[in-house]
Amino acid sequence: MTLLKWPNKIVNSAPTASQLTQLLNSPSDVVMMLDEQHQIIMINQCWQDITGISIEQTQGKVFTDFLHPEDISNWIQLLQNMRCEAKEVIWFRLISASGEL
Repeated sequence: MTLLKWPNKIVNSAPTASQLTQLLNSPSDVVMMLDEQHQIIMINQCWQDITGISIEQTQGKVFTDFLHPEDISNWIQLLQNMRCEAKEVIWFRLISASGEL
């Protein structure tokens, strides 16, 4: 299942190559792709701009390693809802390269 936050709507379908390129080049939104173990397999430059953590240091790591500890339960809830085909967006706080919350 693919769940994308597109401007002003949620798209619950396979994205086109053009849509993926547009998302990955988004200057203000972090866009990532996770595998089934929630490891980051693709992420855009905005991630590094916001967190200060390089893309190379991020790829292959589990996404929750970068979440604020109080937001991990929201992440788990989002995954459960996605499995039930719920459509929602949850904002998460990230931990920067310096460890700032």
